[in-house]
Amino acid sequence: MSVVVVGDVLLDVDLLGTADRLSPDAPVPVVDVADAVRRPGGAGLVALMLARDGHHVRLVTVLSDDSRVDELRAALGPVEVVAGRSGAPTPVKTRVRAAGQSVVRVDEGCAPAPAPEVTRAMLEAVQDADVVVAADYGRGLLADDRLRDALEHRRAGVPLVWDPHVRGADPVPGATVVTPNLAEAAAAVRRPRPARRRCCARGGPPRRWSSPSASTERSCCTAPRRSCCRPRGRSRTTRAAPATGWRRRSPPSCSPGPSCPGRSTPRCARRPGSWPRAGWLP
Repeated sequence: MSVVVVGDVLLDVDLLGTADRLSPDAPVPVVDVADAVRRPGGAGLVALMLARDGHHVRLVTVLSDDSRVDELRAALGPVEVVAGRSGAPTPVKTRVRAAGQSVVRVDEGCAPAPAPEVTRAMLEAVQDADVVVAADYGRGLLADDRLRDALEHRRAGVPLVWDPHVRGADPVPGATVVTPNLAEAAAAVRRPRPARRRCCARGGPPRRWSSPSASTERSCCTAPRRSCCRPRGRSRTTRAAPATGWRRRSPPSCSPGPSCPGRSTPRCARRPGSWPRAGWLP
């Protein structure tokens, strides 16, 4: 089977080693690198995996003319490459790993790229395939109008599988299969943020407020539970900082203000630092 993979490529580098001590000049691990593994990423990884399964694979992409492109071509192995010029450095993602764990990832050349150069050979390669796989990694190749026209024309005769990206172009109409992850699917349907959220300081009673950017009503807690409101001088049990556990304290004093929902007593005033700050919860 002849498969054409169209999309953005990058170089993945794994630096493998051990970490037995911290650096004397900063509290960071010192990784003694024993090996470096280079492999293609993005559409290049898709093409290499298909080639290893025994298919004849052409990779239609764009490449840089810097020093890292030779490493990328070597990592692609048996994959036939039909490439134009990217006009940008080769994207490289380097992961430093020790004892099977990632310590840090360093990205190079991953800034937004200019519009790539699509050649006649790239367009012709799309027409000579039994299956077309479009692997978009958001670097602009699959947004090119001529390439999209070629893909849309070709999909009428062969299967077209499209793997989208949140920063990439929409799949061409009529793609046979589209394979988004959850974030990409949400972006594709323009799913709005949930209309109601709960902002809570230890589960306190909510009050209503209108979002400045939308008319949807959201729920926010401005005071902890049972803070609306008890007579002054009565003690009650509250949870203090986690380190101190439970303790008894007097309630904060009451001050005039809006009533809490469902209660006739005014909202209690907080003394600075006396309650945990509210935060968003899902």
